[in-house]
Amino acid sequence: MSSSTRSAKGNLIDFELLAIKAQLAAAPKPKTVEQRQAAIDANDGVTTSIAPDLNTEIFAVSNEAVATSAGKQIKKK
Repeated sequence: MSSSTRSAKGNLIDFELLAIKAQLAAAPKPKTVEQRQAAIDANDGVTTSIAPDLNTEIFAVSNEAVATSAGKQIKKK
């Protein structure tokens, strides 16, 4: 069973896909990727980054949404 639903605007939202994306985003990056990203950021003058805690929070929220939607059956009118 898919955990897709429609938003208020009618857009399809797949909570399982969001959970997978959050897991991938939370996974540690290989050292070469971190070095390359740091070099690109240094060239662009970027000094800020997203806090790692934010990824953890997004992951927790999407997992909760998947668990909630999996436990419910949406009734169609």
